[in-house]
Amino acid sequence: MNAVKTIALIAVATLLPAGCAIFTPATNSEIVAQRAQQRWDRLIEGDLKGAYEYLSPATREIKTLQHYTREVRGLGIWKAATITPDAVVCEKEQPLCVATVQVTTEIKHPRIPEAITGSSPVEEKWLYDEKSQNWWYIPK
Repeated sequence: MNAVKTIALIAVATLLPAGCAIFTPATNSEIVAQRAQQRWDRLIEGDLKGAYEYLSPATREIKTLQHYTREVRGLGIWKAATITPDAVVCEKEQPLCVATVQVTTEIKHPRIPEAITGSSPVEEKWLYDEKSQNWWYIPK
């Protein structure tokens, strides 16, 4: 029985440091990059209701889903969006981050045989809300 306990303790002692490394808290840049990517994935899928959920609570109080869906431009031409934590700059003294998302678009025109594809950066502001303890997209 003591041998089993000893083996169990050795296993826990060996695996615990590895487990702690796995569960290190994400940085603000990593969290914002992940949320921005999720929001853009929904936009590309045409899920405006899902993308709306990333707007700040204050924005959603004054902008209804119906209003939001009417003002979104680019639906259907967005083909991909990528963001990495390196593309997110967070202010140290304010709960604000600016994320630069690389958005790929594809435009088809009846008189042009092939679709025109391009990529450009889109800057977004993300604000941390203490009450909800989450990062939210702030539209321009």
